[in-house]
Amino acid sequence: MSKTILSSVFILLICLISNSAFSQDFLDGTVFEKEDGETKPLYLATIYWAGTTIATTTDDEGYFKIDRPEDDSLNLVVRFVSYTPDTILITDEASIEIILERNVELKTVTIIENRPTSFRSFNTINTEILDEGSLKKAACCNLSESFQTNATVDVSYADAITGAKQIQMLGLQGVYTQLMTENVPSFRGLATTYGIEYIPQSWLESIQIIKGPGSVVNGYESMTGQINVELKKPQEEKTRRFYLNLYAEHTGDFEASAHVSHKFNKKLYSLLSLHTHYFNQKLDHNHDGFIDDPLTKFFSGMNRWYFEKGQTIEGQFGVRGFYDRRRGGQLSFDRTDEGSTNAYGSELETKRVEYFQKIGFLFPKHPMQSIGTILSGIYHQQNSFFGLKRFDATEKSVYANIIYQNEFSAQHLIKAGVSFLTDDYDQLFTSSVDTFNHDRTEIVPGIFSEYTFKTKKDNLTSLVGLRADYHNLYGVIFSPRYHMKWRPWKNTSIRFAAGKGMRVANIFADNIRTLANSRDVEIIGELKPEVSTNVGISFQQEFTIDYRDGGFIFDVYRVDYLNQVIVDLEDPQMISFYNLNGKSFANNIQTELNYEVIKNLTAKVAYKWQGVRSTYDGELISVPLVPQQTALFNVEYSFNMDMFNIDFTAQYIGEKRLLSTEGNPEDYQRLETSPEYITLMGQIMIMHRNLEIYVGCENITGYKQHDPIIAADNPFSEYFDATNIYAPIFGRKFYGGLRYYIR
Repeated sequence: MSKTILSSVFILLICLISNSAFSQDFLDGTVFEKEDGETKPLYLATIYWAGTTIATTTDDEGYFKIDRPEDDSLNLVVRFVSYTPDTILITDEASIEIILERNVELKTVTIIENRPTSFRSFNTINTEILDEGSLKKAACCNLSESFQTNATVDVSYADAITGAKQIQMLGLQGVYTQLMTENVPSFRGLATTYGIEYIPQSWLESIQIIKGPGSVVNGYESMTGQINVELKKPQEEKTRRFYLNLYAEHTGDFEASAHVSHKFNKKLYSLLSLHTHYFNQKLDHNHDGFIDDPLTKFFSGMNRWYFEKGQTIEGQFGVRGFYDRRRGGQLSFDRTDEGSTNAYGSELETKRVEYFQKIGFLFPKHPMQSIGTILSGIYHQQNSFFGLKRFDATEKSVYANIIYQNEFSAQHLIKAGVSFLTDDYDQLFTSSVDTFNHDRTEIVPGIFSEYTFKTKKDNLTSLVGLRADYHNLYGVIFSPRYHMKWRPWKNTSIRFAAGKGMRVANIFADNIRTLANSRDVEIIGELKPEVSTNVGISFQQEFTIDYRDGGFIFDVYRVDYLNQVIVDLEDPQMISFYNLNGKSFANNIQTELNYEVIKNLTAKVAYKWQGVRSTYDGELISVPLVPQQTALFNVEYSFNMDMFNIDFTAQYIGEKRLLSTEGNPEDYQRLETSPEYITLMGQIMIMHRNLEIYVGCENITGYKQHDPIIAADNPFSEYFDATNIYAPIFGRKFYGGLRYYIR
């Protein structure tokens, strides 16, 4: 890592020496809204060059910076929902100010090009953005459903009992991906595994998927990347005054979401969001005696506020919480059977309350400087049982972060600050033969600094970050991070990233799916923190062929573990947890091509290869249940001013190494590798005035894994296992719904 830092310093010196030789090759500016004669910055307004896919969004101060295409004079399109779009002819301007007005009386506006619903940003850090249009392609339930048309994040079923989904990024388990809500580390600790299911999709405004180590500002836990979700905000005009989303499946699964926003005055806004998910049908299509989908009751609510005080203070605060109960097992199971062998059952019950607060201090006389403060507190309680196994846990967390930012010029930006994190865990695992108590308290103060340098021509950017945290149990943690973006030609970006990440494993919460079996549990030695390095390079090329836009992406990443808590399931009757003794790594290669084939019809094709290997009991072998190859094809067609939309996706999942069943009786043995398969999904959406209606089908061909549960006929035997899941466990699902809103 020291070589990385030295190379970074060397690049910075080259940049400084050549600083005067470059001329500005970007456009920056600020977008304002005008209401009742008063102007204020517009957050997340969309800026893009007509005829290209070069796009960006404004920050919370309305500021944006966008690369210039080759042409000397181009049309810059500025859009924001419920505001009149603006198209501006740019010639030699270096900086501009734009004022958008409310769409009260629509003027004649020509929309020159459609912006893609998902795109790679031109930021230094490799970031893919999924906006509201992309999220509507998979019209369903929660954050986990939002990646169905995305090639970077893989979503699979954790087990055949709970029906919960888990993500993989760079071929590694989702616990190594840092989940954030509006750049605040949120679903971590006990919520790491199922956190993606706790955020209703209707609450989402956009998702940013960051490959690589990410920024030191957000902490030390990013190992494969970061997923940051932006929620609907009360102060934004595109957050409707009233919003209702109703969703249902032919199986009887039902969900509903509602938002109510209110503007008290020009300085105070509020948003109330509610969501529920209910399913109470005992379905057993494969006739193995077990419920295919767990019975589910989910209630979630959030109330957030936004306020301003003069031109010096702005902030937001709020409370959100949820209750989740999912019950599975045999059809004959009753709640009174818990703890007995009358029938096999499982239940996962979670309660969570969270307070969050973000306050920014602005300096009108020094507009390039600001101080941001973040504070959050979490209470998370989780009670669960799987047959005769039980896991109960409680987490109480407090997180604080103070960030100072100063942009000395267009070439120099520095961020620095201090953070504090404390986690108090009460964890108890019991079974008929084992008892493990994993109570602990973590206290972690930290400091960080991040420096960004850009050449005047903005063709080379270097970002160097370092943070140091003191962990009360494990001592000092250093997390260096480095990112570089080089633009050798117009519309071409090459990025390099390297960094170090660390996390403390919660072995039962992280791997709760592994409890849906009859394996005994053993912990070998004192488990240490997990530490990894992440190195990657990315190539991005935007192009125009026959007046239609496209893009090509090629990524290569490698994660190496300096230490990892190995979850060893190679013995069919045992789960072993121990520190890595040998090598563990993940190689990931992904390529993606998108192009507007004909007017209003956009196609995307992606391919990904993954080589993920770890040392199990002295042998370096492939990690189970990780596909070596995946591919995705997506096509979207919109017409009649985007009032009618058709979306179709095909996913190819290659072979996976399955969990070993060697030594089981012949009837309870499975293949060593899974078959490859393809799933199809499609959706039609119609929009008229304030109403959107959508219908679709998931898993159109009905492909599913047969006999997903080993020893389903004898669930209390030593061979029972519901975790060897490589494919969907139920067939096709038809769904439909509507969205109604009042601006």
